[in-house]
Amino acid sequence: MIFEKKPILDPQGNAVKDLFAAWIILNNPAQYNSYTTEMVKGVIAGFQRASADNSVVAATAGVTKDVKPGTVVSGFPAREHHIARRLWALTAQLPDMAKRVKELERMVEELRKGVTVDSSAEDDR
Repeated sequence: MIFEKKPILDPQGNAVKDLFAAWIILNNPAQYNSYTTEMVKGVIAGFQRASADNSVVAATAGVTKDVKPGTVVSGFPAREHHIARRLWALTAQLPDMAKRVKELERMVEELRKGVTVDSSAEDDR
């Protein structure tokens, strides 16, 4: 197991002073990074180390299958990091999207009934 602290970046890509993400990396290629007892102990130790470090703001492990060397993954289940970041951003938008879908469904239903659709209701979102 490899424990690594990587700096948290602000929206402009600059490192935020004294804030880090903990990377707990399983490194057991001889057994395809399988969860051996020793690997599980290492993951537990990594999370304990991250929990005790006040500069760490995130610690995640969710790899459930082999990952190609050099691939950066995050989240659970583990996905390529750029995909996981897009999913996190979309997840934050879900409440607004749900409201928009509900309003669109209402408008479609009114159109089916031949009722004039009041688009000013969209402003209430």
